[in-house]
Amino acid sequence: MRITMKQLEERITTLNDALGYSREPYSPFTHRANPNTFYIGQAYGGYRLEQIVSESGAARDISPRGTKREVYNYVDGMLKGVWSV
Repeated sequence: MRITMKQLEERITTLNDALGYSREPYSPFTHRANPNTFYIGQAYGGYRLEQIVSESGAARDISPRGTKREVYNYVDGMLKGVWSV
């Protein structure tokens, strides 16, 4: 089964909700970043999980770059860890 961008984004929303973080990386009206929020970074034909670390929008890489399925599975593993606590 192919993982779609919508499925991947829904998984990231679930992760952000489980940790009590904002669903959106940036506030729509203030254009300020929401620290701690996870989102999908895309570059060079690949995807990876990234996390905003400051209100200015600085981010850090959480997962290695890979396919949508690889990132989906990475996030799924994080959720299993969060839910097992």
